[in-house]
Amino acid sequence: MVASFSGFELERATNEAHAHDLTSALIVQHLSSLGRGGLDFLFLQIRRALEETTWAGFFGAVEEAREQGLVRYLGLEICGSVVGGLAQWRFHDAFEVVMAPGTPAVDWKSVKEVAEERRVGAVATLSDLTDCQQMVRENPVEFRPNSLEECAAWVGLSDN
Repeated sequence: MVASFSGFELERATNEAHAHDLTSALIVQHLSSLGRGGLDFLFLQIRRALEETTWAGFFGAVEEAREQGLVRYLGLEICGSVVGGLAQWRFHDAFEVVMAPGTPAVDWKSVKEVAEERRVGAVATLSDLTDCQQMVRENPVEFRPNSLEECAAWVGLSDN
């Protein structure tokens, strides 16, 4: 089971303990609403930089949830500026997967490079065939995809 919660909630944390409590409450809320005893993936959506005390509270709550078997893997979902999201990720490398939905192909290349450096998974959705075609132009080969599915398979975003 995959759950994602908004970093917007964490942006209002006033200190580390508040961030910890917000994170714990959001995890329990997700589990309750889904009727599950645990999450395979928990993604944190970030749109801007968080305070270090907020990060500390967040990671503390996630670690406790992991120890209790409530969360298996932690992911970062970049919402907004890819550059800003990557900057946050460089300072906080506890994430096992990064997701950048709707990221233009030119920015996806940066996300994928950092993911490869860190040996973590990367998930993306190409917003349209134009992004796919740009990826093909930047990485010329004989293959020319006719659909987003073929493009995703070509760039390694699917198992097909």
